Amino acid sequence: MSSVGPFSLPLEWLPEEGLDILTSIRRWADEEVIPVRRSIDEDWEAHELSHPLLSTLCATSATSGLRGRRSTAVAG
Repeated sequence: MSSVGPFSLPLEWLPEEGLDILTSIRRWADEEVIPVRRSIDEDWEAHELSHPLLSTLCATSATSGLRGRRSTAVAG
């Protein structure tokens, strides 16, 4: 059973759209979160770093066509 990178999720359980979502989230984290990760804990009250980061994640998913897509996989 193979898994998707650092995610402990078997590939057999992942719908086709899921890989697109995981790829987008991984790219977002590598480019946006990792460079400022040590400062995020200090931002717990003002959200000056975290709010724009989460807004960027939402914009990334919307522009890549991931928002609102539903899986056609049938759970079984």
